[in-house]
Amino acid sequence: MAAEENQKLSSTNLTPFLIALLVVAAFVIGALYTKMQYLEKTQSPTSQTSQTPLQGEPSGRAPTVGTIRPVSDSDHIRGSKDARLSLVEYSDLECPFCKSFHPTMQKILQDYDGKVRWVYRHFPLDSIHPKARPAALAAECVASLGGNDKFWNHVDKLFEGAPVTLTDDQLKTIATGLGVNASQFD
Repeated sequence: MAAEENQKLSSTNLTPFLIALLVVAAFVIGALYTKMQYLEKTQSPTSQTSQTPLQGEPSGRAPTVGTIRPVSDSDHIRGSKDARLSLVEYSDLECPFCKSFHPTMQKILQDYDGKVRWVYRHFPLDSIHPKARPAALAAECVASLGGNDKFWNHVDKLFEGAPVTLTDDQLKTIATGLGVNASQFD
C-alpha cells in the first residue's frame, strides 16, 4: 500500500512539471516560428523597395552597426576628411525631424572644427514622404553637376526656413539658384 501511495505522489508531482515544460516548449517553438517568418519576409526579393536606389542609401532596411558600409570618397562629406570621428547620417529630405537635426550637425561641425566629419546618406521614407526620393535625386543631380559643396548647399537650402513642398519647380529653382545649369538639371 505504501508503494501505491508513493507512486501516486510521484505522478502528481510530475504533472505540473510536465505542463510547465510543455508551455515553455510551445512558447519557444512559437517564437522561433515568428522569427523565421520575419526573416523570410525581410530577406525576400519582393520585400525590397522597387524604387531607384540612391548613392549612400542602404538596401531597403535600416542600417545596423555591423552593416554600415565604410565611409568612402563616393559619400557626401562635410568637414575634415581626416577627422577621427565620422557621424553618418541617414536622412530623408522631406522629414521634419531630419530638418530639425540639420542645424545641430552644423553647430557640431563648427564647434569641433577639424575633429568631426559629417557623412550624409539618403534614406527616403517613401511610404510617408512621397517627395523625399525626387528631392534626393535632385540633390544627387546637383552633386554630379556642381560637386560636393553644391550638394551640401542644396541640402542646406532644403532644410532652412519655412517648409518647402518639394515640387519639381522648387527643386529646380533651388538648384539653379546655386549656379547649376538649368538644362543640365532637367
